[in-house]
Amino acid sequence: RLVGEVQRLAGGPFPRDHLLALWRLPLSDQSDVLLGVAGSESDAGAFDFRSATESRPAAERAQRMWQLIQEELTARGVVSRAAAGGAGKQALAARLPVAGGA
Repeated sequence: RLVGEVQRLAGGPFPRDHLLALWRLPLSDQSDVLLGVAGSESDAGAFDFRSATESRPAAERAQRMWQLIQEELTARGVVSRAAAGGAGKQALAARLPVAGGA
């Protein structure tokens, strides 16, 4: 549910690398990350639920949300600081478990 809520607030699908890294966390940490991002966006006025009008451009809101998730994953040690930088996608993918693999 929380992944869906974050995607709805961001107006788009969860980035694959972020989702894979999130799954590496214990369930309680996953909830903390997702609740924190969803709460920060709704508290910051990113979305007015009563009138369903956006106060920030959707692309800006989405970028900020994915950045917050990236920062949380880095802080929790799931993503290294190097992976959080420019060449991070390949480095992150190399460290994540592959479904069906050992």
